[in-house]
Amino acid sequence: MFVDSVRGFKERYYVVRPRTPSARDSLFETTIVTEEDGSSRLDENGRPMTRRVARFPLSWSEEHFATSTDSYLTKDEALSDRERVGLAKLQSYVEKFEPARYMTKAGTPALDSRGRSRVEPRY
Repeated sequence: MFVDSVRGFKERYYVVRPRTPSARDSLFETTIVTEEDGSSRLDENGRPMTRRVARFPLSWSEEHFATSTDSYLTKDEALSDRERVGLAKLQSYVEKFEPARYMTKAGTPALDSRGRSRVEPRY
């Protein structure tokens, strides 16, 4: 597989899915379909054809591992006011997440090698 696949990764991940049509639509932008010469491709009515394109990769691929983790980071000062508000909402939402504690058969919390409670994924 990928030799460096674990370098720089976090201990925990959350699956995030859009729950509303507007949230799903916010993941995509509409672009004009172009011909090889750069001109707009037209439909049967003579209007430029469009297609929806993901604003960012929606799943992991081998290309992600060839790119440094710094390329996926955005500095706070580079965010617009609207993006800062959205980030604050997302952070507030994620802070409310509670990890699922891994329990032993006896019903006690299992601990890792450092004595911290182990967590398990919730699917």
